[in-house]
Amino acid sequence: MKQAKFLSLIVVLAILSVTVLQSENGAQETRLSSLISPYPEEDNGPTATPQENPPPLATPSPPAINAMDAYLSSLPAKTDFKVQRDRSGKPILISGGQFQIPMDQEEAFVQKLAEFLNVPGEQLQKSSKKTTDTIWSKTSQYDQSLESYPVEQAYIRIFRKISDNSIYYVMLEAKPLPELDLRINISSDEAQTIASNMFQMKTDLKSSKILETPVIVPFPQPQLAWKILIRYSEPTYDEREIHISASSGQVLSNFSILQK
Repeated sequence: MKQAKFLSLIVVLAILSVTVLQSENGAQETRLSSLISPYPEEDNGPTATPQENPPPLATPSPPAINAMDAYLSSLPAKTDFKVQRDRSGKPILISGGQFQIPMDQEEAFVQKLAEFLNVPGEQLQKSSKKTTDTIWSKTSQYDQSLESYPVEQAYIRIFRKISDNSIYYVMLEAKPLPELDLRINISSDEAQTIASNMFQMKTDLKSSKILETPVIVPFPQPQLAWKILIRYSEPTYDEREIHISASSGQVLSNFSILQK
């Protein structure tokens, strides 16, 4: 009897040992699978292992099309077009397209382009100056001005094909202007004297010509200035363009026209 009880106790202990071992092995297998799997089961609770390989992020949607591009795309055209921009993102050139825009709608077209440049449309007026045409193209230019003062090197120039009168090239040189102080503290005579004195002691000064009205220059910041043309022959012949601030009399620019 005692021997039978002893054997029964041994069998019970053996069963318990196998059950514990299976339980431990199962726990170890569960922990191991948590480390291997990139997506551990949600019921692992606070002890769950962080995902080592999370699913990739969704690809961002493409940026919205530029407003100028959208406008140009809505126009009747024969070919694709390209808008070239400077480093700041400002549009500076439109090429291609062969836009079918009649001459009587050209001004409205220019006004719309000015809007994308943050330039008030009323600042652009068609130039009366003769443009340089070729046997296969003709141009028209809209110069920028503010309160009758011309803005230097600021315009929108349109190139048309003579064959079909389409617009195939547009130069966008109009510039948005901040609020400017347009008071004139330096007279034209004073400005001309300042410019002439820069060369009188060094060269054989031939002539000095000043424009009747000041201009707005973009350098070093937009401001009103007198534009003066100086011509001299010694030591070597040269023609120079000088800008004198109409507010302070400071020399803003001095460069050779011949080497421009």
